[in-house]
Amino acid sequence: MDASPAQLLDFQMHGQDIPALLGHWADRRPDHPALVWDPGDGEGRTWTYAELLADVHRLAAGLADRGIAIGDKVLIHSENCPEMVLAFLACATVGAVAVTTNTKSVTSEMAFYASKAQCVAAITQPEFAAMVAEAAPTLKWIAVDFKGNTSAVKTQLFSPDVSAPGGASGTVPATLTLTLGAPAQFGAFTPGITKTYFASSTATVTSTAGDALLSVADPSSVGTGHLVNGSFVLPEPLQARARNAANSGTAYNNVGSSASPLNLLTWSAPVSNDAVTLEYSQLVKSTDPLRTGSYAKTLTFTLSTTTP
Repeated sequence: MDASPAQLLDFQMHGQDIPALLGHWADRRPDHPALVWDPGDGEGRTWTYAELLADVHRLAAGLADRGIAIGDKVLIHSENCPEMVLAFLACATVGAVAVTTNTKSVTSEMAFYASKAQCVAAITQPEFAAMVAEAAPTLKWIAVDFKGNTSAVKTQLFSPDVSAPGGASGTVPATLTLTLGAPAQFGAFTPGITKTYFASSTATVTSTAGDALLSVADPSSVGTGHLVNGSFVLPEPLQARARNAANSGTAYNNVGSSASPLNLLTWSAPVSNDAVTLEYSQLVKSTDPLRTGSYAKTLTFTLSTTTP
């Protein structure tokens, strides 16, 4: 039917959507508990309405900085946790659609969800990162949360009217950017000969945070920290290190699991387009059984900060 704008308001939840309701209670009861996290086997936390609104706005600003717009679908694949709630509320704040999925889903089911919903990005946890990447290879980006690290986000209030005194100023949005080059290739492993093989790839790091940490982890539960060829696992662990102009003497160490990632490089100040070399070492002993085919492993690299 035809209706005027004023009449349409009668059919809409004007001022009653998620961002409006969150702002309403943050204004009227800022110190009242809004979100309580009690994991049972770890440290809990309580967000007041004011704290919840602030964190949601920060995360929403991060989504907007990464290209999420009104109507975009964002896949949220996560166990029950505060980050899942924050991500859902942040999507609502920028006008995006949060597509939540069952963490018991297998790769084919995840591919169906991401394709049918036309998701453009995903937010998940380390143990699901490899599966989500395999199921939805066309996603623009996948955000992965690691325990103990806080992803940097831009502080921004979503307000229809903003006023400020005259003058000139400039702001720097909180930025953590990690760009990876082509995957490294060891080449052919020769059976019956003890040899250490080396490979390398590149990365570029940009950070506006007070500090930054680059880490790598193997999210797979099959031969964690080892190259695999189907069900066949190389006996010796995969090792990695990272180097840049300021750190040329780093040593190789075993690639860890998602619960215990390997720290590669640290920065104690902001950096722009810092060139990083990612190097890998794989020992193959003369007695190691090698199966015909390709040995490989998908790794998760994370750039994080504790002082965004």
